[in-house]
Amino acid sequence: MQVPLVLAVAAGFVAMPAAVRGQPAAESAPVVTVRSDIFCPFVCEAESDRPGYVIELTRAAFAHHGYHVDYQVIPYARAIEATRHGAFDAVAAVAVEDTPGFIFSDVVGLSPTVLATRKGSGFVWHGPESLEPLRLGAVIGIESWGSEVSGYIAANRDNPDRVDFSGGDEPYTMNVRKLLAGRVDVIADSGPVLTYRLMRMGVADKVEIHLVPNEVQPLMMGFSPANARSETLVRLFNDGLAQARTSGELTRILARYDLADWEP
Repeated sequence: MQVPLVLAVAAGFVAMPAAVRGQPAAESAPVVTVRSDIFCPFVCEAESDRPGYVIELTRAAFAHHGYHVDYQVIPYARAIEATRHGAFDAVAAVAVEDTPGFIFSDVVGLSPTVLATRKGSGFVWHGPESLEPLRLGAVIGIESWGSEVSGYIAANRDNPDRVDFSGGDEPYTMNVRKLLAGRVDVIADSGPVLTYRLMRMGVADKVEIHLVPNEVQPLMMGFSPANARSETLVRLFNDGLAQARTSGELTRILARYDLADWEP
């Protein structure tokens, strides 16, 4: 099954060194540090055999050039702030709106904005005014839901009766739990991420998903503006991405997540 709404890209290489297969990297291999919160299927649990297709792509692309990738999960806002100041090399699967000033790779996926409510809510999206009677669940540090939803969140960020924020390593899962518990009435999310999560949680039949028209955000690898080697790392990553698409490894990795390449 291919998840609806998602158009994504991932990659790897058939022959992968020990570091990519989860074994320790050679001490002499240069390291690329990547951080993110869990935004599966783009980026998932670090120790999983399915760490997210963007992570698989990143490991494979850099392994091709002799680099080892150190990927760990931390809160998104902290990942952005620390990477901005050079503590890490990159944040995985970011939108430009969330990481101004970063150095971006080619697109690694597309993220359509959706709103989710409990089954039978009767909710109909007809603009930001649809949210005014409701309590919206949002995520700390995310401003890439498109102009209407992000604008509403920005205008009401100091009003907890209208916007409730989640943080930590898995804020999107927390928001689903809040929704099902009645602590919020609607949540903002990414279409493929929400679909994937609801299936994993076994609650897809309890939630209705509402697409926000014309709000699709491209996602990239965001490299630190404070690191002198970021331009080089972007070039190496983009080269690996292009090779993966040409070789067919892109299709094979995406299939592990029930996804398809967004490019025809």
